[in-house]
Amino acid sequence: VVSFVILLAGMYLIHRKQTVGKSGREILAVVAYGLVLSAMTAGAITYCVQQRDFGSLLTAAGAVGFFVSDNILIWLLSGYESRLQGAVLLLFYYGGVFLIAAGQVVG
Repeated sequence: VVSFVILLAGMYLIHRKQTVGKSGREILAVVAYGLVLSAMTAGAITYCVQQRDFGSLLTAAGAVGFFVSDNILIWLLSGYESRLQGAVLLLFYYGGVFLIAAGQVVG
């Protein structure tokens, strides 16, 4: 629960300026996706802490990478675009997906 609250609060602090002037439906979509993404990442971290094995560690690291990549993607979709951000986005996204898959194979 603590990791979920921390992740969700972090997303809010990072993206709160991007919701200014948006419609209620757009804000609801961002909040709903933030809840789902934070819950998924917090679940992977909690599972890793409980299991304490290498597979769950890889999965949790991948979930954090995916969390970071999706937050970068929100920035890119809001108009803050650069080549470096695109490269970092792909690094975190594909790295996260690879680690999640590797964690499932190893675990």
